[in-house]
Amino acid sequence: MLNDLRHAFRSLRKSPAFTAVSVLCLALGIGANTAVFSLLDAALLRTLPVPEPERLTIVEGAAGPNRSSSSFSYPFFRYLRDHGSAVADVFAYGRADVNLSAGSLTDAPAALFVSENYFSALRVQPALGRAFSPSDEMVVVLSNRYWHARFLDDPAVVGQTLTLNGLPFTVAGVLPRGFFGTEVGRSPDVFVPLALRDRLAPGTPGLMQPNRFWLRVMARLKPGVTDQQALGQLQALQKQYGVEVGGTVSPGLRRFLQQQRIALVAGARGPFSIGQQFGTPLRILMAASAAVLLIACVNVAGLLLTRGIARRREIAIRLALGAGRRRLMRQLLIESAVLAIAGSVAGLIVGVRCGHALTLLLADRVVEMPLDRRMLSFTVLMSVMTVLAFGLGPALRSARTDLTPALRSGLTSFRRGGPLGRLLLPAQIALTLCLLVGAGLFVRTLMNLRTLDPGFRGDQVVLATVNPALSRYTPERVRDFYAELLNRASSLPGVQSAALADAPLLAGTYIDGLSIKGSAESVEVSLRIVSPRFFETMGIRLLAGRDFSSNDDEKSPRVAIVNETIARKYFAGRNPIGQHIDVNGEPETEIVGVIADTKYRDLRSAVPDTVYIAMPQARFLGAERTLHVRTGADPAEAIPAIRDQIRALDSAMPARIRRFDEVVDATLERERLIATLCGVFAALALTLTATGLYGAIAHRVERRTREIAIRISVGAQPASVVWMILRDCLLVAAAGIALGAPMTLWLSRTVRAQLFGVSPRDPATLFAAAMGLVMVAALAGYLPARRASRVDPVVSLRAE
Repeated sequence: MLNDLRHAFRSLRKSPAFTAVSVLCLALGIGANTAVFSLLDAALLRTLPVPEPERLTIVEGAAGPNRSSSSFSYPFFRYLRDHGSAVADVFAYGRADVNLSAGSLTDAPAALFVSENYFSALRVQPALGRAFSPSDEMVVVLSNRYWHARFLDDPAVVGQTLTLNGLPFTVAGVLPRGFFGTEVGRSPDVFVPLALRDRLAPGTPGLMQPNRFWLRVMARLKPGVTDQQALGQLQALQKQYGVEVGGTVSPGLRRFLQQQRIALVAGARGPFSIGQQFGTPLRILMAASAAVLLIACVNVAGLLLTRGIARRREIAIRLALGAGRRRLMRQLLIESAVLAIAGSVAGLIVGVRCGHALTLLLADRVVEMPLDRRMLSFTVLMSVMTVLAFGLGPALRSARTDLTPALRSGLTSFRRGGPLGRLLLPAQIALTLCLLVGAGLFVRTLMNLRTLDPGFRGDQVVLATVNPALSRYTPERVRDFYAELLNRASSLPGVQSAALADAPLLAGTYIDGLSIKGSAESVEVSLRIVSPRFFETMGIRLLAGRDFSSNDDEKSPRVAIVNETIARKYFAGRNPIGQHIDVNGEPETEIVGVIADTKYRDLRSAVPDTVYIAMPQARFLGAERTLHVRTGADPAEAIPAIRDQIRALDSAMPARIRRFDEVVDATLERERLIATLCGVFAALALTLTATGLYGAIAHRVERRTREIAIRISVGAQPASVVWMILRDCLLVAAAGIALGAPMTLWLSRTVRAQLFGVSPRDPATLFAAAMGLVMVAALAGYLPARRASRVDPVVSLRAE
């Protein structure tokens, strides 16, 4: 075996070009697979980084066939926690909006309210300090990532005092590295006891209100307790809870609680995993990267087959001297294994680098992709598979060399390379066609979404999101702050208009009920709270009626503006202006305007029923507001001026300032990920195919040098020689396209749900991909053909 290894290294060292090309092909193929697998593993396959994650379960709820709820109220959580004997721990968590001040710097980290048993239920021990205890009041726990970024790994942070929303808190501990909570892709920076929620968010609906559903609930099963046993007990507790609180809640909430049914979902991977949004795209990308690896293997197999033909005389001499065919196969397979190992090491390096680059395409997602045993095992598996894929066929072909013709002449024809040699190139072209068509469909989907008319114009809009209530502002100060901020922003040079809204379009939604006066019908609508000039600022057309004005305050009659969809669906044949609706829990709200339909949640979804409420007249929905500023020039130039105005009002006020284009890009992160990577994989596959095709044609021309010299000597023109070789090359391309076209049409059906504005069997995309392959094949064949047409027949025949 050692002799075989030494011989393999010597043989590969004597063919540096062959070795370099082979290792590069394998490195690109294995690297692409390793990068995508690492992201797929982190998003879909890994369990939560806690002990015994298989015993975790997620509590879900459903009320009727069309209504579901993944969130619960705090009183309901407490009832389950106090009475659930079938589970070891019931714990809960929910989003927290906080401003954190330490020293002279104030920022707004991602925070989470967690129940006091959150860490003990997950069996997580802090790396520094301790977790929460029942006697704790004003304490917080920091994530390891935030401790590293914000406090530079200072161990003295434990015991220090921080300010959260104007209140002093003591740092109790720092969590271990790698723990990101219970939701893959979301990594909170600060963990705050749930019992402190009312103190951190004064003026908001109280923690004990049974109609506020905002907590995620999970549980850890006791040893020996099955899911069905726990489910039975929790369902019984849910019914008991509905009976106990039924007399103290509204009829609507009572009916909801009576209809609600508890369900348990496996919680080993946590709820709201990034895989829910990126699961299908990642599987598509894994298939695409596997196709790239297969193309690389086919390319290397073709190189090995060509090399085997060139070494046919050497192998025949070995056989004539007594070497066994199995012995020769082992030697050739070891050479392939050395290539695979070198390609795998290089591929692992490429995969780690590309894996980190992939996370940049996931916007604000936090995904840990460490170099661990799983990634190494996957790379080793890829190595074994590539050895079998590209080494076995050429080794068998070479070991079956016929002695007599091989010893008589070292020459052989590419045409007599056997079925393996005849199938490799068409198969490579067929796989490349699949990737090119897939990339074309996904790129066109992204372009269709980017060029879609959403009903608004956000290209020159800057957004600034602030929340003064987190700085202990009273409601009166909050109102004055926003009025002054809006006035200052409107007065900035280059600003055309400015307005306030509860949130930007495409970035969150609030659902409420709508009923039409004179009709018993009640429907769900998307609700948005805006100030005057919001529609002007966002470029939304006002079709009828008027915009909100400064006179629409809390003392004036309640007014609303609806979108065209509501006017068409519920006021067909009638003028909606002046009609009254019941929305946001407020009856007798008059419709004063109708606006054009706009996209609301994302660019793919249909336009929902949308109602806009004047900001002073809206019920409390939190104090966070987003300033919208339309500029006449580059919006990036206005960002420093807007930040200065916020600091002038409150130097410690954190603000998230961004262009509206960034909000649009965030809604397209899934499409951008799949279009970008499929495009990269398609370009890589096309490059590998062009290289393989060029090498095969060049080798064919080399083996046919004597034939070409004879043709030229008897009068063949250079153009006819070029066409003879190009024709063979184009026939190979045509065979590959004929093989790949039906396979492409069949596979394209599986990605129908990921497309937008383009058919999975789009003929233009298929034709463009096929023509691209024909052009690449022609270019790859032209260079060897041109060289062959310049052969000097005298020199070539004398050498023969």
